[in-house]
Amino acid sequence: MLIHAAFPEEIPAPADPGDVLAVLLKALNDDEPLVRNNAVVALRSTRAPEVVRPLIEKSLVDADKRVRLNAASALGKIGDRDAVEPLIEAIKENGGDPFVQEAIKYGLKELTGQDFGGAYTNWKTW
Repeated sequence: MLIHAAFPEEIPAPADPGDVLAVLLKALNDDEPLVRNNAVVALRSTRAPEVVRPLIEKSLVDADKRVRLNAASALGKIGDRDAVEPLIEAIKENGGDPFVQEAIKYGLKELTGQDFGGAYTNWKTW
């Protein structure tokens, strides 16, 4: 089951497979960064529109850079254009980490078809 692949020990699989999204969304609030990161990776593969807002509000601003990196990538893969502006803002907020910046640029390129690199001003005026 998908949930066991993402969380082999940390979170029990739900009895109803329909509850998988709820369990993964709850895991975005876990104290353990690895659990949060695994939840983001699993949510990316669902491409469910209801995960976009939690990914933006929680994961894209997470204290752990792996979570932020995977959130940016997930938002690009899911394809909801509501993520464009938060990703643009994330360029400014994550300026010091090249790996997170690359994921943000990837997400923006996936969503917009544009490639302004990490140039915040260019994205902002686009």
